[in-house]
Amino acid sequence: MKNIRFVLFVVATVALLTSCGTTRGYGNDFDNVTSACVGKVEGDKVTVKGMRGEADMQATCKISPRDGRLFPMPDTMTSFIDTLKTACVGKKEGDAVQVTNPKGRTIDAVCKHENNMFLAIPKMK
Repeated sequence: MKNIRFVLFVVATVALLTSCGTTRGYGNDFDNVTSACVGKVEGDKVTVKGMRGEADMQATCKISPRDGRLFPMPDTMTSFIDTLKTACVGKKEGDAVQVTNPKGRTIDAVCKHENNMFLAIPKMK
């Protein structure tokens, strides 16, 4: 069950990256979330409430590849996505890799092109 939750977390993270500038992921609260980066520049640190009202979290303002707006990317997501990208450096599509998730568990993944990114996508069990 924990692996399924983790895979869903990764899928949601990738979806968030690719849907920047739309309301997917944050629902009706997207404008409130993106307002954290109003008047900021890429790389500025902000604090935002989680997607489902979780406790405040640290985030970094990033530029949306879709529409160029700034949006807050939670720092835990940013570092894990970097891990997923790094795992596939020097690999080709379909290569098997292992990555360590934010909880310290090693998971099996496959390198894939996903929404203009080449990164490790965790295997579904």
